[in-house]
Amino acid sequence: MTLVLTLDPREPGRYEGSSPGKAESPLAASIEILYLRFPVHPNITVIQIGPGIARIDKEGDSYWVVGTEDGPLAGKKVEIPGDNVAAIQWALEEEAKAAPKSAATS
Repeated sequence: MTLVLTLDPREPGRYEGSSPGKAESPLAASIEILYLRFPVHPNITVIQIGPGIARIDKEGDSYWVVGTEDGPLAGKKVEIPGDNVAAIQWALEEEAKAAPKSAATS
């Protein structure tokens, strides 16, 4: 499922197709994948939730990759500057509810 949001010039900060209290509008629940402009390590240009990565958070202008307890990033948060992020893939609330929880996120 692809979600495309466009700014509504009539109302600053609002997106076309969304309105407060409208339950049928899909909402982004979490960041699933970061596509990077420049590699953060040789040949690493995509960061995706999965083995070793519990979640990706956005704080200010940066993205933080949070490691799972049993992976190479155990107990660590790695900062990815927002300038290096070319695109973001989000999971929608509907998909997040339907998807079973993995061992890494439970």
